Amino acid sequence: MKKILLCALLSFFGLGLTHGQQLKPLYSKTDTLPKVVYKDLDERPLPKIEMQGRTYVGDAMRSLKPEEVQSIDVDKTRQVMLVELKPGYHPVLMSLSDIKKNIQI
Repeated sequence: MKKILLCALLSFFGLGLTHGQQLKPLYSKTDTLPKVVYKDLDERPLPKIEMQGRTYVGDAMRSLKPEEVQSIDVDKTRQVMLVELKPGYHPVLMSLSDIKKNIQI
């Protein structure tokens, strides 16, 4: 009898909690102020970048010094950005997995 009562109470509370959760819509017809919705920037596709004859994906542009970049072109047939660097500049580009391998704990 106790087991049946316990199961009934647990299912009652469990269903009551899930039934009470309703999502509010982002916008309604009676809104007077606009709501700002921020897009998560991690959802963007990462571009392919070609520098010094090697192809990189993604965040390689963030680690370059802007004053050391000579030109940037786009090759639409290969869908790649061509980055030409100044002659004396040799950046060291490492991925996060390479950085994790080099860390000694």
